[in-house]
Amino acid sequence: MFRRRTFFSSLDLFPTALSMKLQYTSSMKYRVLHNTLRYLPIRRRQFVFLFALTGFWVGTAGAEKHLVFDDIIRILDYSEKQFSYLGAKFVIDYSPSRRSTTFVKVTHSSGLRKKEVASLTPGESSQVILDDGKFLWHYIPSQGSVVKKKHRMTLGRISKRIASQGELIQHNYNIHIKQIPHKSSGLSDTQIPSVSGDVMVAFEPKAHDRPSWKIWLEREHGLIVRTEVYDTKGNLALLSAFSELTFQPKLSKKSFIMKVPKGTTVRKSVEKYFHTVEEAQEETGFPIVEPEYISQGFKLASVIQSPSKRGEKVQLSYLDGISSISIFEEKHADATNENASDDSKEVSISQSIKGTFHDHGLLKILRWRLGQDFSITLVGEVADSELLKIAASLSVSSSP
Repeated sequence: MFRRRTFFSSLDLFPTALSMKLQYTSSMKYRVLHNTLRYLPIRRRQFVFLFALTGFWVGTAGAEKHLVFDDIIRILDYSEKQFSYLGAKFVIDYSPSRRSTTFVKVTHSSGLRKKEVASLTPGESSQVILDDGKFLWHYIPSQGSVVKKKHRMTLGRISKRIASQGELIQHNYNIHIKQIPHKSSGLSDTQIPSVSGDVMVAFEPKAHDRPSWKIWLEREHGLIVRTEVYDTKGNLALLSAFSELTFQPKLSKKSFIMKVPKGTTVRKSVEKYFHTVEEAQEETGFPIVEPEYISQGFKLASVIQSPSKRGEKVQLSYLDGISSISIFEEKHADATNENASDDSKEVSISQSIKGTFHDHGLLKILRWRLGQDFSITLVGEVADSELLKIAASLSVSSSP
C-alpha cells in the first residue's frame, strides 16, 4: 500500500509540474490528463500516465531540430564522410538559345575519386571527367584529347562553394532552409521527379541582378541530389538532379580507368594561381587591367595566369559566394577577328569601343579589343546591364 501511495502522490503532482515546464507547447493536454487521472483507480492511473508520458517523450524525440546555415555547411562537409555511390543524373538547360538535356553517369568512391561520363548527343562519343583527388582529367572527343588540370577550389561545384564561401554567401544572399518529410519530395506537381532530399536550401540574392538557387540535400551522406537555378526574371534556367542513386556499391579500380581511343593526346593545362593581382603581375608579360567597377558583393577570389595558343592569358575570378564573374585578358601576336554566331549581337561598350555579346542563358559573355594585340572576354552570371558596366570600367582603365 505504501508503494502504491507513494507512486500516487508523485503522480498526482507530476502532471502539474510537467505542464508548467512545457506551458508553451501543450499545457492544456496535461491539464486534461491530470483531471482524468483523478477519477481513475490507482492501477489504471499508472497505466494511463505511463502511456501518455511515453507518447510525450517519443513526440519530443521525433521533433526536428531547426537548421541554420552552419548546419548546412556541416552536412556538406565530406572530410569525415567515407561513402561510395553510383548515380545517374540529368542536366536540363532551359535557355532559349541553348535548350538541351544531358545525361550523366556518376561513380564516386570513398577515397574521393570521382568519374563522370556525360552523353551529350546520341551517336556521339561521351565526354569523361575523372577526378583522382589531385587532378581533373577531361576527355573531349571532338578534340581527340585529354586535358589534365589541377583543381580550382574557388570555382568548383556548388557544394564546395558553400563550404568554403559561407561568410560571403550569408552577406550576399537571403537563405531559407526547409526540412522535408520523407514521404514528400518537396517538389511541385509540375516539376520533374528525382531522388528525394531531406533538406531544401534556397539562396535568394539581395541584389536582384544575378541568379537564385535552390538545392536539395540527402542529409545522411551530405550529398546534393537536386539543383535548380533561376534567372533574374525568376524563370527556371537550369536543372540538375539525380534520377537514380545507390550508396555503398561494390567498386573496383577498373571503375576509375578512363578508356579513350588510340591516338588521343594528353595536354597538361599549365596554370599558375595567385591571390592578388600584384602577385600575378610579376609573372605576366603585359599590364593586367583591373575593373574600376564590379557588381555588388563580388570579391576577387583568384588570379590565374597561363599560356594560350596565341600568347599569354590572365583570368581574374570574382565570387559573391555562389555566382561568378571572370575577366579573361589575352595578349596575342596576331589580330584575329571573331566570327559572329546566331546568339551574338554587337553592343557599345564606350563611344569608341564595340563588343560582341553572347547570351548563353545563365552565362553572359562579352568580348572586345583594346588595341590590335590585346583582347578581353568578360564572362558573368549577372544581368546584361551589369556586364556592360564592368566592361565600360575596364575600357576606361589604362590599356596596355
